[in-house]
Parts: sequence; C-alpha cells; structure tokens
Amino acid sequence: MDLPTSLQSLILSRIDQLVARQQLSLKVASIIGRLFRFDHLLGYYPDLGPTETLRSDLDILASLDLTPLETPEPELTYLFRHIITQEVAYETLPTATRAYLHELYAFFLEERAGGDVSPYLDLLAYHYDRSENLPKKLEYLHRAADAAAVRFSNEDAIRYYQRALSILDNKGHQESDLALAAVLGEKLGDILHFVTRYEEARTAFQTALKCLPAAHPIGRAQLTWKIANTWRDDHDFETSLKVYSEALHILGDVDQTMARLPRSDASEAEGESSAAIWQCWIQIQLEMLSMYYWLAWLPQSEETCQKIQPVIEQYGTPTQRASFFRALGGHSLRRDRYYLSNDAIVTYRAALEAYQQAGIHENIPAALFQYGFALMFVGELDLAEQELASALLLAEQRGDLSLQARCLTYLTIQYRQKRQVDKVEAYAGRSLSVAIVAHMPEYAGAARANQAWIAWRRGDYRAASESGLAALSLWGQSPGIQAVVTPYYWTAVWPLVGVELLDNHLSEAVKYARSLLEPNQARMPDELAAMLGEASAAWDAGHLEIVGEILSRVMALAEKYRYM
Repeated sequence: MDLPTSLQSLILSRIDQLVARQQLSLKVASIIGRLFRFDHLLGYYPDLGPTETLRSDLDILASLDLTPLETPEPELTYLFRHIITQEVAYETLPTATRAYLHELYAFFLEERAGGDVSPYLDLLAYHYDRSENLPKKLEYLHRAADAAAVRFSNEDAIRYYQRALSILDNKGHQESDLALAAVLGEKLGDILHFVTRYEEARTAFQTALKCLPAAHPIGRAQLTWKIANTWRDDHDFETSLKVYSEALHILGDVDQTMARLPRSDASEAEGESSAAIWQCWIQIQLEMLSMYYWLAWLPQSEETCQKIQPVIEQYGTPTQRASFFRALGGHSLRRDRYYLSNDAIVTYRAALEAYQQAGIHENIPAALFQYGFALMFVGELDLAEQELASALLLAEQRGDLSLQARCLTYLTIQYRQKRQVDKVEAYAGRSLSVAIVAHMPEYAGAARANQAWIAWRRGDYRAASESGLAALSLWGQSPGIQAVVTPYYWTAVWPLVGVELLDNHLSEAVKYARSLLEPNQARMPDELAAMLGEASAAWDAGHLEIVGEILSRVMALAEKYRYM
C-alpha cells in the first residue's frame, strides 16, 4: 500500500523512538498480520524472549496504542491499532529478512499443526509464498488450491493455481516441473470451466497439454476432450466435434496405446492399463453424447449408446455407469420429444441413485436437476419443484452458475404451468440475471420467454410481443444453438401466436403456430397438435375466413393444457 510520505514519516518516527528490542518485536509481529497471538510470536521467533521480557515489551507497545491487547489470557492476542502501522513496520524489514521470517513462521505453523495442517493451509500458502523456499511454496499453494476447490471457494482456488503456475513458469522446464504444471493447469481448467469461464479454461487445458509428452496418450487425450468440452459448452459444436475426434485419435487403438504407455504405466497389471485406456475412451463418448443431446442428433446418440454400453459394463467406473444412465435419460427425452417420457424418469432416477450409493457427491446436483427436469415433463410438478429446488440450493452453495441457470429456468416453467404469476416473475428475473453472468444466452432467452407469458397474463400484449421476440433473437444469436432444438421453444412462441391473433396478423400467427409442429419440437397433446395442423392446412388451402376461428380454438386448448 502506498502511504503519504508525511504519514509514513510520522509512523517511522514513532517506531524509531522505541528501544531496539521493542522495535524488533513490532517488526517480527508484522509478519504474522494485523492480529497476532503472543504464543505464536514467541514460538516462531524465540529470540524475542524470555516470556516476561516479551510480555513487558508488548505491554509498552499497548500503552503507546501501537498494538493494544485484543484478547486476554489464555489466548493472549494483540492487534495493530492501525493497519498502516503494521504495513510500515513490515516495510522497514529488508526483503531477504521478510522472506526468512515468513518461512520461520510457516515452519512454526507446520510444527504446531503436527500431522494435520488442513486448518492452516491458507496461512501456510500465504507465508511460504513470501519466502524463498520454492518447494514449500509450490506444495502449499497446490494444497491450498485443492482444499479451496473442495469447499467450492472457486476464486481462491483459481488464484492459488494461477500463482503456482506462474512460479513454475519462471522456474524452468525440468521434467518434474512440466509434470506438475500439467497437473495444476488441468485443475485450473476444471474450475474455470465450472464457473463458465470457457475461454480461460481452454487456455489452461491447452497450456497443460503442452507440458505432457507424446508418451502419455491417456493424459493428452483427457486434456483434449476437456478442451472439446469448453467449445461444446460455449456452443461451438463444429469445433468441439473436431477436437473430440482429435482426442480419439490421440488415444488410438487400445492395443497400440498400451504399447506406447511409459514404463511406469507399462509395469502395472495389463488389465489395469487396459481399463484406464477404455475409461478414457468411454468418457470421450459420454461427453459427445451430451453434445448430441443438445443438437438433437438422435441417430448418433442411439449408435453411441449401443456402442459404449458393453464397454461401460466391463470397464466403466461407477461415475461413468451413472453418467450413462443420465445419457440414456436424455436420449429418451429427445426421442419422445419431452412428452410423458417415463423411460427418462426411470433412467434419471437410476443415475441419481447410482451417484448417491457410490458417494459421488460432485455429480448429485446435476442428477437431481435432471430427475426434476424429467418429472416436470410427466406433469409431476410438485415433485419436480422439490428436486429442482434441491439442485438449485446445491448449485448456489458450489458456485455452479451453469446449473443455477438451468434450475432457475425450469423452476420458472413449472411455476408457469401452475399459473403462479408472481413466482414466475420473480424466478424469471433471477434466471435472466444468472444466465447473463454465466454467458448462457439460451437460458437468458428462456427467461425473456417467461416474461412474455407474464405480460400476456396481465394483458400487456405489446410487452408480451417484445419479450417473446427478444427470446427468439437470443436463441437465434446463440452460436451453434437453434431455437428448434430447445425443449422450451414453446415458452416464447405461444404468447407470440396469441398476440398476432389478437392483432389479426394471421400470416404471422400461422407462421409461429407451424413452428411448434417441427419434428424437433416438444411434442404436444394429440388434440392440440391436430388442431394446429388444421389451422396450417386451412391457411395453405386459402380458407382464410376460418383460420382465425381455428386459431382461437387452438389458444383455448393451449390454455387448457397450461401452455398459456
């Protein structure tokens, strides 16, 4: 912190007036922080003692209001009255001395912790990072980052990983450094992807990939499919397809890949090595299934599911087996066009139970969401609300913006189906805010679509039209996303049909009504679909005098089935 020269001079003058022993106590305490415990101060720098002498010095510093007593014994603690006093005392120490004292204090904390340093990881990372002990810097930055990631302190984890990587980048390019950089880079990429910072995640994975030699095909393939995921989740499906192909090419034929494994891997049991390769292959296929779902590519989805099922049964991890159930659920929903898809209910429930039974907690929030999502499509709205709300709570606790956007969107839709206008308004607003922060225009579009419905219900037809068109625009502008493959396209289109019909713009009303019959659209009740088809046929036949009457009956049915 840059201090005004006059203020800094005043503080220095007060410090200079102290006797040498008191000056030393003040400076050594500044290493610990603004708040410091007596036993820590004496413990890490015993030369300040004996105990009575240091206590006397601190009493004098307290009487001068430099470091007054904060907590009495038994946990005797002092506080720098003004943080600038601590900063000036700290800055008076030569750089090398500061580094030495930080290392001393960190070593003291390690010794004091005994076998469990977990409560001190942040402190150890902080102090060793300011020391010259390079191995300890890297060790504790890495451990603190991992611990932050586990507790979903995502920004802290990102900061620690980035700091460790910057140290390695300046250190050199020995083989061990490159291996550690690959590990750290992958972990950094994982968290950046989790918080929807896809471009940064991609850069982290690409940097990690450069650190892995060709002799590590499994690691290289894994980083490559993670790069593909960043393109997929950023809706650049064309690029993601190419990169998934690259990952499969790196992995190659299983027998050939086993022959290329490094000596340490090759020495493992042959079956174990084969399993690792197959598990990597399985994961690539599972990630591609997620993309096929988004694109509604049913033939590719069907073929992939059939291809990987026997391999999963033989080699798949518990997580992969549960994820396969999720993929089957998504395939069922797409195949059945989101209409009474009981197969999806069964498979999504099986996925959730598999994650729960295996204790795979990181996948449970998404599984809860998908189960609630499927329940909504079979009309189990109260159960759907429970599962979606549970998933949302976990997503908020973990900072998972992508999952928050999904949960909020479908909670909004099920409130819409319950005709709870005020709740729809509240949740649509939350959905829009989260979707914007998460860079998810498809869900921002869904929020605007639900705002169109609110305006319709309140008789504000101009606002209904504006919000509905804004939804279509957002979906149309989303790279790689076409509105016709979203399960919630109808949420914007039904209000637009209604507004155009009220304005007697029959051509526009028919255009929107026809779009609901597209084969990739969510399937409607047969009665409603038949009447939409009747309106479309009447328009094509030039029977304009009855189109409006048919569409009026369509809107009444849409109201009955809770689309409006």
